[in-house]
Amino acid sequence: MDQVQEIFQSIFADVQADISDSQVLMKKIIFSIAAIFLWYWLTHLLNKLYDRKISSTKVVNVVVNTSNYFFAFVFLVLFSIIWMSVADSVILFLLLIGALALFSIKGLFSNIIVWTMLLRKKYFKIYDRIEIDGNKGIVTKTTPLYFQMMELSNWFDSDAPTGRVVRLPNRLLLDKPLFNYNGLLKINWREVEYTIRPDSDWERAEQILTEISDAYVYELMNGRFVNRKEEIKRKMDLFDGKVNPVNIVEVNPMGITLKVRFPVYYTEGTATKTMLNRQVLQRFRDEPGIELVGTKLHFTEDK
Repeated sequence: MDQVQEIFQSIFADVQADISDSQVLMKKIIFSIAAIFLWYWLTHLLNKLYDRKISSTKVVNVVVNTSNYFFAFVFLVLFSIIWMSVADSVILFLLLIGALALFSIKGLFSNIIVWTMLLRKKYFKIYDRIEIDGNKGIVTKTTPLYFQMMELSNWFDSDAPTGRVVRLPNRLLLDKPLFNYNGLLKINWREVEYTIRPDSDWERAEQILTEISDAYVYELMNGRFVNRKEEIKRKMDLFDGKVNPVNIVEVNPMGITLKVRFPVYYTEGTATKTMLNRQVLQRFRDEPGIELVGTKLHFTEDK
């Protein structure tokens, strides 16, 4: 590290010695302005030429980007030669290339380290449902450089596959929070809510929600999880969790909002919400004292 610092100090000392002469400094400024003008004029001219000669817009875009990157690199080399000696320019570019290579190797090393942890199932397993850096999906593949997911949700409100495959670098697991939907219990919690008119029988509505949600949870725990009750209870004690549904009553300008929070198997959140919504709506429809907000228009006549 000290040797690199000495090299930079030597380069800057040479530059400072050159520009201490006002005539030399003026020449360097003039050459720099000329180089900038030449670079701008040449790239502008070539971009117009590409646009006229090439019919495909996609090909034009690729050629223009490649050409601009090439001439930008040439300009940087020319600019460094103007302000530094050729030897100093070569040394500086070699140091920059070495720094880029070191950065790339560091990223590669991080990817491989995380991959070895994935092989030991430290973060997730194949077919786990996870979310990281705004990407939600089902893990389908892990490699030394990246892991692959079948994307879920995105433009959907439900947890449905979009059909797209997402590949993310392994090192992302070191920098971003990871959410594993089935890492502990294979149970997630969901919520449904209904807003009824202020003059509705909200106590009867809450009773209906309780009956339906209790019946659902009983079936869930005595069906899918019948052999895991003790395990689930033991793991829930870690965070004071309960499988029992939770009712919430809120009052707002629209009316009375009734909510119920309930556990679901991690892959059946949308299906379970749909099933409960259907049951609740059917029961509400048969209750004359319960009216959802927005289902009817009410008029009052002033006399």
